[in-house]
Amino acid sequence: MANQQQQQSLGKNRLLSSAPYPSHVLFRLGKLRFGNHGLLGVFALTTTGAAWWLCSHTDTNTASLPYMVLLIASQVACVATSHHSIALLPQVPPYTQIIPGVTAPHREAFVRTVSMMNYLTARVVLGSLLAPTQVTAAVCAVLGIETSTGTTSSSTSMLQLQAGCSSSYPYLCWAVLGYLWWPLVPAVPGDFRNGNTWIFVVPMFVGVTGDFWQYIFRGDVIAVQQLLQTQVLGLVLAFGFTLGFRKYISMPTVYAGAALGVWKILLTTMATIQANTVSTSAAA
Repeated sequence: MANQQQQQSLGKNRLLSSAPYPSHVLFRLGKLRFGNHGLLGVFALTTTGAAWWLCSHTDTNTASLPYMVLLIASQVACVATSHHSIALLPQVPPYTQIIPGVTAPHREAFVRTVSMMNYLTARVVLGSLLAPTQVTAAVCAVLGIETSTGTTSSSTSMLQLQAGCSSSYPYLCWAVLGYLWWPLVPAVPGDFRNGNTWIFVVPMFVGVTGDFWQYIFRGDVIAVQQLLQTQVLGLVLAFGFTLGFRKYISMPTVYAGAALGVWKILLTTMATIQANTVSTSAAA
């Protein structure tokens, strides 16, 4: 009873206390403290944003070496940032009441966002960096099998290996994506009386499930450009909540911006899937 009264007295927009930040930081900018995680986040946002810009706003060949190096660096940075985020979970405030009936459970949302970023990274890597032909070429190089010239035996071995990779590759992708999709499934029974569930949890689940479904049954129709754009938005929203926690921006403002971003991603994803479905039906 005492704990309930204390929580009610905090006010609807006041953040609950969180664990203190470690004393060791590389540099500070006002109330912001930049350590290894901060630098990883800046590097991930910079490289991912640059890769998205190259992919969508220039005629640069996406198979060119500079683009591929930038793409690899961005995905490594995203994975490192997501992995490092887990250690910061105790520093995240438990929740904030945005408006009556909508309470943001920040720690739960933190874990859900990490899962979303991991899923996006897997989609980019599996679709752009680990395609069957690339996997075949890498395995052939390790086994010393010539892919362009050589004896008939080597060529036959390469073709058999390529056929094996092409046939088993989809199942590997489904297993990896399914493993990363599962944490985004809403808990049952969940807190569906909280408006946050309908604003964030359900739309994220519907969007990822739609992408996962189309990937299994229709092939990869979501362009890498769109996946990179979603990653950039996720990184920006994560930094936005950091600004909210440090009271540079009011939490309701950050929450509203994040909600608009999540719904925009959902609508764009579903429109892309629907357009592909219509074109496929017309072709048939």
